[in-house]
Amino acid sequence: MMFQQVTRLSLAAALLSGCGGSSTEDDHTVTSVDAGSVHAGLAFTVTDYTSSALYYYDFATGAVDARLTGQSGDPWVKWLDGKLFFFNRKTDNLNVRTLDPRKTPEVAPPTAQVSTGGAGGGDPHDAQALGDGKVLLAQYNVGALVVIDGASGVATQTLDSTTLDFGEKAGADTQFRPESILSGNPNEIWVLHQGRDKNFKADGTQRLFKLAYAGGVLTAVDLDPAKEKVQGIPLLVGNASTLAFAGEGDPKINVGGLCSVYDGDACATTSSGVEQVDPTAKTSRMVLDLSKTAHRGNGPFVDAQFGVFLAMAATSGATGQPEKKYVLRLDVATAAVEEAHVFPADSAGCCALFADKNSPRFYVGDAAAGGRGKLTTYIGWPAPQATTVDLAGAPYTGWLVPK
Repeated sequence: MMFQQVTRLSLAAALLSGCGGSSTEDDHTVTSVDAGSVHAGLAFTVTDYTSSALYYYDFATGAVDARLTGQSGDPWVKWLDGKLFFFNRKTDNLNVRTLDPRKTPEVAPPTAQVSTGGAGGGDPHDAQALGDGKVLLAQYNVGALVVIDGASGVATQTLDSTTLDFGEKAGADTQFRPESILSGNPNEIWVLHQGRDKNFKADGTQRLFKLAYAGGVLTAVDLDPAKEKVQGIPLLVGNASTLAFAGEGDPKINVGGLCSVYDGDACATTSSGVEQVDPTAKTSRMVLDLSKTAHRGNGPFVDAQFGVFLAMAATSGATGQPEKKYVLRLDVATAAVEEAHVFPADSAGCCALFADKNSPRFYVGDAAAGGRGKLTTYIGWPAPQATTVDLAGAPYTGWLVPK
């Protein structure tokens, strides 16, 4: 078996019982070896929003060890330019440092934490390497696209979002909300504007905007120069959070999201599921419509493989709060909508969802009592192998690290 120390379980049995190793130690846990993964391991953060730590799950040894501890703020990580960027958001600032989590801090110390200066406390929801040492940040809270120097953290450019056209539904409270970035090359960068106003309410302005980066300068590409402001492609899905190409070499873009469980009655008039954008025709159509279902978004919505998505979901209770919480597996080609993981009724909260785009592997983080957490790994589909490990904190954000 590729996933050692684990017996093959049916999905139902895995969800009911859980299996695999666990430890009560705070800085070192041993779980199962995954010799078949094309990745070296999983780097993930744990947080209580005032402090955070970074852990690394080594697939070759099965060990889970702390790589960074005592970080303050709201952490977010992504693998860019051959290293892991650790973004650490504080109230009025954004700090960044880089490291190679495959190596211990003693062997390869992380870089010193630097401030992004003019980027402010923008809460980056995505980032993209631009090929010259610069990094593009989607600063969600402050509504800005900011280019920083990846080494110094210095902000070198902020794109003027006032030139963007958010359509006829835009109002006084409309604010640019860059949620996700997709890029095949620096001359074709797509940015998802989620369509939430200054009060974080869905306002129907969701758009896909095209950017280009050349000569060290980021520009917005106007898809209809005849109009006064820069035009994007209007989207159907409300609360969209994920962009992914439809297939290998296919320029069409899948956009996915579930209407939030906290949006209440607004979900009745908002599309939910997966739509597909044709950049050439500048049109979009729903390819997996969940608008009329009880499924509501309650966390990450991630692309697992071409045409396959995983979504943290919930049903809405009588008070509008999440009731049943679970992970959905969505297959655009077959229109299959399946429960891939169900959180126990006493779960302290659902926190993290990571997917391997190279094979049917995914990882679910959950908060447990006493500030602790759990990480469940699934390999294979439709009858995955599963293992659950107890951790010192609840997984929050993370990234699969290449070998």
